[in-house]
Formats: sequence, structure tokens, C-alpha cells
Amino acid sequence: MRKTKGNITRGLCLRRLAVQINSLPSSQVHQAQLIAFKAIKSLIKSRPTFLSVLHLLPSLNLFSSFSNHKLFMWSALAKPLDPIKANDLEGIFLSLKKTEAWDFAMNQIVSYRWNHVGRLKEYRSLIDKICDRNCEQIFFFHHYDALNYFPKTWLLTLEEIANQGWLVVVSSSTLSSDTENKLEARNILVSRRVNLGMCLGAYRDFSLLVLEKEEILKNCKRFVLANDSTLPIKGPSEFLKCLNDIAFRLDTQKPTLIGMTDSVERSLYHLQSYFLAVNASLLQEKVWKEFWNSFSLFTDKDDLINQGEIGLTQAMIKYNIQIISQYSLIDIFLQNLGVGTELETFNISRLIEVNLTLFAWETLLKAGSPLIKKQVLLKFPERAGSVIPLSQIFPWVSDNDNNLKNDLKALLCSRFSAK
Repeated sequence: MRKTKGNITRGLCLRRLAVQINSLPSSQVHQAQLIAFKAIKSLIKSRPTFLSVLHLLPSLNLFSSFSNHKLFMWSALAKPLDPIKANDLEGIFLSLKKTEAWDFAMNQIVSYRWNHVGRLKEYRSLIDKICDRNCEQIFFFHHYDALNYFPKTWLLTLEEIANQGWLVVVSSSTLSSDTENKLEARNILVSRRVNLGMCLGAYRDFSLLVLEKEEILKNCKRFVLANDSTLPIKGPSEFLKCLNDIAFRLDTQKPTLIGMTDSVERSLYHLQSYFLAVNASLLQEKVWKEFWNSFSLFTDKDDLINQGEIGLTQAMIKYNIQIISQYSLIDIFLQNLGVGTELETFNISRLIEVNLTLFAWETLLKAGSPLIKKQVLLKFPERAGSVIPLSQIFPWVSDNDNNLKNDLKALLCSRFSAK
């Protein structure tokens, strides 16, 4: 727990450093804050031993007395909790701009075109294929994996979704040609996209693609945005049961947004973005298009969550859009499924600390959720007294479920690979 808090604090301090750099009069570079943050992260990752040694040395004031701005920059990265004098900040910025990490981050960000058309490869072909299918139900699935692995459990689940009459579109920047062939053989469309803005960026770009084509918009009655941060632990059939129930709830004239789960983390109510479903009425609403048009992808993960995941629900609430959580906080707490006991394990006593997908995953599965977060299985938050969830999923895994077992083995390698 102490280690986790320390990592969060250091991360916030490094982010603050990027913000300070952005405020300098000399930082007249577009998106300087994001470029600085990406460059800083890259530098820290590239020299862990060197930074560890610097961290043991005296305070930054010792290095500030020297004219070696580069050494002072590295010392600032090694000691993010130490305050930085205003007159030293300029030297850090100048040194940071001379690094390969800065050049790489700038090229990566500035070279991306500013609209979804530029980030989507074979954009026109994708639109034509969607129009040709003339489907009333669209299931969009965002994928990313450092080693290009695509979970077999999701492959089979998406195949069944397609068999039920949904147009399934998989978006990724890291698909192997073999996986792409397997998807296309199952009547699933593939959208190659520059990986910017994580899943929320992919949601934005695909939503705007659909909204700009009247032919697609006119036919679409149900629209789902999902990502691969979860695994369908109970298999395709259980996921389809849940999806069919959500589709039924979307059949209303009232503009409606449905999420699998909700949360009040960060003190604002929101649907969690790993699964979102929209009906035809909401797709036609001005607020839906305005939200995605105004949503910027050129920021860090923390702001993407604030402005994207939380911002979406808050924008819909403001315009009186019906918000539904399939497995809501209120329902979970009132169903007497043992959520209180599960949360006690993590010493969680406030509603704003509750993330059902992480700290009440067993209760969610009991309530009927077909999904489990990969983070729960592979990189569970460090909490004193908690048990490694991998040792507890046996009741939800059948003896012959080799697909899930193989997925977990492959994802373990991917999650802990030397990227």
C-alpha cells in the first residue's frame, strides 16, 4: 500500500513538472506539456539504475550550483518530490529538448493528423464496408497489446456476437496478420488505427466516423463501444445473454446510455468506459456528437479519464439523457451478495473509493456480470490482506476452458514483457 501511494505521488510530481515546463515563456511548442510528460516517462524508463543512484545523493540544490543542466535534469527526475526553483526550470526544459526522448515524443504527437480520418487507415474502405452491411447493431471493440496478442476468448465471443446479427468492428494498432485473417474469416471488420488516446480515443474516432455518414446513422439502432481491458470469463454464451438484455433495454424512444458498471470515484458519478451501449435516439442527439468533437486526445491518461470516461456521463446527465448501469452500485449493495465483506478486505469504507470491477469482482460475477478485468488477474492493486485473485477464479472457470488458461499465460508474458 505504501509503495502504491509513493508511486502515485511521484507520478503526480512528474506530471506537475511537465505542466511547469509548459508554462515557461520559452516553451512555444504545440502540446509542450504532453510532449514533456511523454519524454520524461521515456527517460525514466530508459535509465532506472542511474536514477536510483542519483536518488541516493543529496538534494537538488547541490546540482543546481553547477552549470551542468543535463545532470540537474536527471537529478530532478530522480528526485521528483524535491522542489525545483523557478530559475532552474528553464535549464531542465532546455536539456529535455535536446534528448532523443523529446524528439521521439514530439514526432509521435505532432505528426498525427488532428482528426479521425488521419488516424484511421483505409478510412474510406472501412466506411464502405460498414454501409454495405446495412446493420442495425454495431459492436465496436478496441484492442491493444504490447506483444500483439489477441485473446482467444474474445475472438470466440466476438464471433458469436457477429453470428447474432451484429456488425463487429475490431480496432487496433497491434494486430498480427494472422489475427486479422482470423477476424475477417469470422465476418468481423478490422480497423487499423494510430494508437492515440487509448480506448477513449478509439471510441471518439469511430463514433465520429459513424456520425458523419447519414446512411450508417439512419440504420443503426444499437451501438456498443467496448475494449479489451476485460476477459469474458464465463464464455460467449453468458456474454451474449448479458448483451441481449442490454439490447432490449436500449429499445426505447428516450435517448439512453448504458454501461456495464458505474462508479463515483473522483467524486463524480460515471459509467465505466470498458463497455458502453447507446440507442438510436442518443446517436441522433446533438450532445452525443458535440461531446466527441470537443474531446481532446492530446493529454495524459489521468485527463483522458476525467474528460472522457467521467466527462461523457456528466455531459449526458446535464442534457437529461437516461443513464443506466447494468450492474449498478446501488443494486450490488442492496442484493446482499457479500460486497461489504469483499470491500472490507481492502479497508474500503467510502463509496467514492469503490471500484466494483477491482475490489468487488467476485460480487460482480455472482450478480451475473460476464466480464472480469485483466488488471484483477494480472496486476492487482497492492492492498494489505488481499489474496491474489488468480487463486480464486476456479469457480468461474470450467475444467476444459483451455482458451482462458492460454489467454492468461500469453497475457502474463505481455503484461510483464520488456517493452
